Amino acid sequence: MEQKLKSFKDLLKFGQEGEKEVAEILISKNIATIPLYQFISDSTPIIITKDQNYTLPDLICFKNISECFFGEVKTKNKWVKFNNNLETGMDERLYKEYKAVKKITGKNVYVFFNHKKQNPIGIYAVELDSISRIWDGLVAGVKVHEKMVFYNKESLELISQ
Repeated sequence: MEQKLKSFKDLLKFGQEGEKEVAEILISKNIATIPLYQFISDSTPIIITKDQNYTLPDLICFKNISECFFGEVKTKNKWVKFNNNLETGMDERLYKEYKAVKKITGKNVYVFFNHKKQNPIGIYAVELDSISRIWDGLVAGVKVHEKMVFYNKESLELISQ
């Protein structure tokens, strides 16, 4: 599940390249985008509330003047195989923060999985709440990863290959 990149700088560059690819696809589909990472490059953008700060998704998207949504981009090298199904996912902590952003703003959040190396390669979209399972990060009772939220490939919409 780890991306196996050399450094944080490599990971950041890998993610931003994937975000740019997704933004370009959305723009080609007449969806205007504001990439939030462009404003503060050394930290993630946040929404500030009285009680807590929440991480914002990567993009603010406008399909038309009345339809606005957030887009979170996850650039991946591999799929996960679970019970003979292909899945992809993200940390549960971020999932919970994006749910809070959705509740605070009243705007939908879509996750765009940009799968780059392992077939099936492509950019896939899914509504945030369309999860297939939550993994506790344990293997044989031993914690090997942070909790993850997974989406079944069958629930994803291919938007570009």
